[in-house]
Amino acid sequence: PTSNLESTPESGLNSAPQAGWESGSASYPPYLYISRANADYRRVLNEDQVIKVLKPLGFVLISLETLSVKQQANLFANATVIVAPHGAGLTNTVFCAPGTHIVELTSPRYIRTDYWIVSHHLKLHHYCIRGEGVDCPTLRQLMYQNPLTEDIWIPSATLKAMITLVTRIINPLQG
Repeated sequence: PTSNLESTPESGLNSAPQAGWESGSASYPPYLYISRANADYRRVLNEDQVIKVLKPLGFVLISLETLSVKQQANLFANATVIVAPHGAGLTNTVFCAPGTHIVELTSPRYIRTDYWIVSHHLKLHHYCIRGEGVDCPTLRQLMYQNPLTEDIWIPSATLKAMITLVTRIINPLQG
């Protein structure tokens, strides 16, 4: 991977659309991390740690809400690995080429099979990392209306192990 995440004032990363993404003439990053930082719920609470794991591996942060549908389609169609929290952005997996690797991040109490089913039908490789949550039920009820709205905490070691596994699957002779 040659792409790296770059700093911007608002997020600490480059999420701006690149020239040519709309027309399809741009070169697309093969490794995407889809952020939900601007969403109302199911955000990755330790996104800074997730980025520290992914950045050296060449992942590029994408905020889908800043892109047109065509730009999103082009990005997903050209991706090799996509890491993303469970959310509507994963609907774009319908644009992925067969063999694309999807790593879905979920909260511990809201695990859905919707995107796994899409991946299965499209011949994508789908993995799920179940995040950690608030163990105290009373505190959890105060923080979140229901499991759908729970934010996500992904252990760095778990993410790193998953990406290592996916990398070995993609490049078996290099792993």
